Amino acid sequence: MCKRRNFQMIPKSLAVVVALSGMAGMAHAEQAEISADVGMGYNSNAYHAPSATYVDLAKAAAPTVVPNVHGGLFVPMKLGVKYQVSDDLQVRYKFNSQFYLDNALSAADTYDHKVKVMKDLEVGDDMQLQVGGLFGIHKKLYVDHDTGTEKLSNAGINVSNRYTYQDIGIEAKLSKDISGVKLIGKGKLASLNYDDPIVISSLDHTLFQLGGFAQFKVLDDKAKVTVGYEYMTRSYSNRRSRDLNAKLGTNPFLNYTYGTFSGKLVYKINHDTRAFLDGEIITRKDDFVGYNDYTKTKVKVRVLHKLDDGMSVRGKLSYSNTNYVRAFAFENPAAPLKTSSTITASLKGKYQWDGYGDPVLWADTTYQNVDTNDLRYKYNYIELAVGGDWKF
Repeated sequence: MCKRRNFQMIPKSLAVVVALSGMAGMAHAEQAEISADVGMGYNSNAYHAPSATYVDLAKAAAPTVVPNVHGGLFVPMKLGVKYQVSDDLQVRYKFNSQFYLDNALSAADTYDHKVKVMKDLEVGDDMQLQVGGLFGIHKKLYVDHDTGTEKLSNAGINVSNRYTYQDIGIEAKLSKDISGVKLIGKGKLASLNYDDPIVISSLDHTLFQLGGFAQFKVLDDKAKVTVGYEYMTRSYSNRRSRDLNAKLGTNPFLNYTYGTFSGKLVYKINHDTRAFLDGEIITRKDDFVGYNDYTKTKVKVRVLHKLDDGMSVRGKLSYSNTNYVRAFAFENPAAPLKTSSTITASLKGKYQWDGYGDPVLWADTTYQNVDTNDLRYKYNYIELAVGGDWKF
């Protein structure tokens, strides 16, 4: 199923870019910006298979599982078009894909199509309002992490389409400067329509987001600080909540409420070096009995340094820790409360030279380790990639 769908999507995506480019050429070339990013990479664990043999306490017989780790070469691809229809109207298209060269790894292929139409509105002095619509098509297969095969239901029916969906919605952004402080309000309402796996619940739900942020400069304008809060809900139309014993049954449909406090610091160390520090505290609440409630803490540090002759290097280190209040590992009340933490480290180098399309060559390496006592999801991987991007 879906063995080479991504190869079919590439020419279609290129056709969209070419068509939009042609439209721009017939109008004013300077109104359009086209970007392309293509590379080659290797992922040591394409399906995020568990790190070691484990006993699966989620199954009645508690079998011992020996995961099969699959690694292979993949092609990351990004295409984008920005077209300025008029001074206050912009259309954006983005395509993001990752597909594996080995047909045996095709279940790990992904792609995303995103289209946005944004309109700028006049609402007063020093205040900008941007509103628009969005539409997307997103493909990701539901796979068995232990084997890398497409997921089957308990009755042996293929349900691998469960994570593929389309979304449509509206969003808005309002910003205003007051005495050197930039205030930003954001809102989004979207319907996410997932493919129906028939024999298990679909993941259809409505997403609502509303957030407020403040940006200001400190330390003699060497640093910029952003602080804010975002409220979000995900209201499912077919997925059941779990009770305190982790059972689904005929419980009400699931509704998650999230609250996120965030902060970001950008500090200019010198002319060539900038440091970034991001932090978030996220709470999630289940509106039924609170199963799967958690508090997640995330911290990310990045350093960007420009070298001579168009070269730059960026290092990134992130850590997150999730504390579950009353969710069990393996969704089994006989198991301890679930714990989870993630460490990700990456290093990326770029080289840009003058030429048609402002070409940039890049090389990137990433390591991620997920540590959890739900051993079905304890994994690590190393990813190496090289590529280039162009803007026209």
